[in-house]
Amino acid sequence: APFEPGVHDAPNSYQERYLLGLWYFFTERYADAITMLETLWPQASSQLNYLYVLGIAAGKSARPELEQRAFAVLAETGQDSPELHLLLGKAHINRQEYDEAIKELDLAAKANPKLPFVHFNLGIAYYRKQSLERAREEFQKDAALEPELAYNYDQLGLVNSQLGNNQEAARNLKQALRLDPGLSSSHYQLAQVYQREGKYVQALAEADAAAKLDPGNSSIHY
Repeated sequence: APFEPGVHDAPNSYQERYLLGLWYFFTERYADAITMLETLWPQASSQLNYLYVLGIAAGKSARPELEQRAFAVLAETGQDSPELHLLLGKAHINRQEYDEAIKELDLAAKANPKLPFVHFNLGIAYYRKQSLERAREEFQKDAALEPELAYNYDQLGLVNSQLGNNQEAARNLKQALRLDPGLSSSHYQLAQVYQREGKYVQALAEADAAAKLDPGNSSIHY
């Protein structure tokens, strides 16, 4: 809410427009994101993250010409850097092209095995392919690099739960919630673990916590 009147009052403010464009992108208002970000092309088209966000938003908004232009400049600007391969891998994940995503993310990991989020996104790609053991390995690698990132433990909890490792899943999910108590997915998954173990009081407590954080999620209410 503070960004929208800020852009109205200062329409030429680069920072205000960029932040509002990112907010629209993260809340899946892709057409609005393009409206904010496309005008910043002269100043921002050398930035990899800007080009990635604009390209994804264009793809989601059926703007193929803008999508192609953004990703062409992204490839040219990135110059085969690990950051470029990370962003291209994330783009393939967005398109549900998981084999292509793994190829790009592997290139990023080989060039810089300590690059933040590269192993996390590899874990996402392997999980979407239902290669659960590989997904777990990648989330563990990213957790070793970024021990304060709650999402790694959230995803480890999900994978271990599906592998039938209930106790390990519960440990992962409790760690995720220690780092981020507002992570509704961890509360929900922990409720499922407790339900499978017949711990219904604890399951209800976690389901209630998840419902308060994400009241529109039908799976939680179910």
